[in-house]
Amino acid sequence: MERELNLTPVQKESIDKVLKQSQERIKTIRVKIAPDMREELKIVRDQIRAQLNPEQQQKFEEALKAKPTRKLEDAKDDLRKKTPKENRRPRPGAFETNSVLTNAP
Repeated sequence: MERELNLTPVQKESIDKVLKQSQERIKTIRVKIAPDMREELKIVRDQIRAQLNPEQQQKFEEALKAKPTRKLEDAKDDLRKKTPKENRRPRPGAFETNSVLTNAP
């Protein structure tokens, strides 16, 4: 964004501060809604499974295990490329959303 908008150093610093504050607020929101999100995802998965034959259910389970991991790894890679090392979160535990996406029954 910095290059596309031709931001001044002062603008970049100010916008970085706004984004960092927003990330903290979003993190708080995610923590609050995570249990509801997990429950909703479980309900949806169960409803989908009920519509599938055994072979389709097996493929569905495989897809659930594979897709979130790939997307999460892609997201992590993107963040590593964009986030200065001093602002990166510690490696253990990865993202909070990981548990939301992968907690299949």
